[in-house]
Amino acid sequence: MVLNEHTVQNFLYSFILEKIKTEKLSMQVDHRFEKYLNNLANPLQLNEMRTMKEEKYTDLRTLLSNFLGSPILRLIKDNIEEFEFDPDVFDLVYEGFWDLYTFHPAVRDVSARKLQGWIQKIKLISGPERAVDSV
Repeated sequence: MVLNEHTVQNFLYSFILEKIKTEKLSMQVDHRFEKYLNNLANPLQLNEMRTMKEEKYTDLRTLLSNFLGSPILRLIKDNIEEFEFDPDVFDLVYEGFWDLYTFHPAVRDVSARKLQGWIQKIKLISGPERAVDSV
């Protein structure tokens, strides 16, 4: 099996939709994600998603890539070599999750309508705002 966007996203989609044992998969996002959604011209609440114009989608994906939200994910990404993880695989999984969540799947037979149902299996939690340490 080849590890690529399609394979990873197909696994994530199937696992979360059909195999996950908990009612919902919880994932902490950076507080900036929730603020971004709330400040759109047509605001979205956390745990809602719709298709976006390309410019807004690009801004959102940049925010998600730069601010992981979960301290555990940040710890893994910052110490990827010590954990002996392949950074490309980490990115494939993390970015693949958000490609699905934001209706940009590499999996061809997964429509935005199907992804709306998939999103219902996920609970995003906004992380706390952290004060910037002064130097």
